Amino acid sequence: MSFIHIVDQDTRRRATLSRKILELRSHAEIYEDCSEFTQRLPHEGLLLVANDEAPSLLELLNEGSIELPLIVYAEHPDMSEVVEAVQSGALDFLEWPIAQERLRDVLQRAEELGTRKIAQIRKRTAARNRVSALSPRERDVLLALLDGGSNKTIAEQLAISPRTVEIHRGNMMRKLGAVSSGDAVRIALYAGLDADYDPKARP
Repeated sequence: MSFIHIVDQDTRRRATLSRKILELRSHAEIYEDCSEFTQRLPHEGLLLVANDEAPSLLELLNEGSIELPLIVYAEHPDMSEVVEAVQSGALDFLEWPIAQERLRDVLQRAEELGTRKIAQIRKRTAARNRVSALSPRERDVLLALLDGGSNKTIAEQLAISPRTVEIHRGNMMRKLGAVSSGDAVRIALYAGLDADYDPKARP
């Protein structure tokens, strides 16, 4: 990884990380906070972020505004912080101080996995954006599809006619850009709707 972008308000940590990165024959770019980083918004390299700056940048990552692999670090992090960061899209979470060997290994791993991870994040973001354009009833139909429902069973579940289901289903497919029911289900899964779906629930 040739460019490593460091976002940290702590001057001491920035300097230490810059030196370690130079020793690994990479180039370090430093930023005092996420605001300074987003003003430049580079499209190449890896992002190393102090935990207090991470939430805003992870949000931008999931929105698709940032296209860099992102690693968070902190002194004595709580496990809940680690889990939250990784679930939000961080490739890894390091404890400060970071040993040189550990840093090297993480940067190598980031170079191998970063492109794949970012691609997954982009797919999830695109799916969420498409799903957000659905009306409440179109979303209900999509949720019912996750349970393998036919137009008839969806109509019974939603207490509407099969013809009305067809209309909502057609509008839902168009808004999602789906070419088949399987494609619509895939988009729903990328958007995380399976986590919200309760097959026993009724609207």
